[in-house]
Amino acid sequence: MDLLAHALYGATVCSRTGFAGGSKGAPRGAGRPVITDWTAWTAALFGILPDIISMGPSFVAFWQGGMEGNFFRDLPDSAIVYYHYTHSLIVALAVSGVLWLVWKPLFVCSLA
Repeated sequence: MDLLAHALYGATVCSRTGFAGGSKGAPRGAGRPVITDWTAWTAALFGILPDIISMGPSFVAFWQGGMEGNFFRDLPDSAIVYYHYTHSLIVALAVSGVLWLVWKPLFVCSLA
């Protein structure tokens, strides 16, 4: 549920068709603007990216190992370290700053 919440918060707050843009940023003539808006999908991806980077490899190994045991109890210490780094405000601002320099349309989406 945490991934779903992060994706929805990111798409709602940091996309053109979400809360930040409202109807002003919605593509014209689109029947379902959220589905056709690339910023909503990108913001949702940026919202879940810290969790995917930190726990994704461990979950894939857990899944391929037959899903025996408790995933969170058996989580390696390195995953916790990655979790702290990926959820750091300093790291998030640094990544957003680099994206602002490289490709400005991704900046607002990366704030998710």
